[in-house]
Amino acid sequence: MIADHLAGLAPSSVDSSDSVSVQISNNGGATWSTLQTFSGQTTGSKSYNISTFIASNSVLRFVVSANYNISDEYFAVDNVQISCN
Repeated sequence: MIADHLAGLAPSSVDSSDSVSVQISNNGGATWSTLQTFSGQTTGSKSYNISTFIASNSVLRFVVSANYNISDEYFAVDNVQISCN
């Protein structure tokens, strides 16, 4: 399971065409699967079941997939936790 707190994803200049994706790979980054894409102003906590992606070379990344090209637009991720139950 991945639990992350998406904090400060969106200052007031972020609009609906700005997006960030959470992606995971179970082959060292050769291919990626998108867990979720966030568009516009987003905050809060999210959890994902990643049991099907568990491998010795699993990788997680956050990708700006559209826009975020104004100087005061940013995203931040806080308290990422990866655990198994």
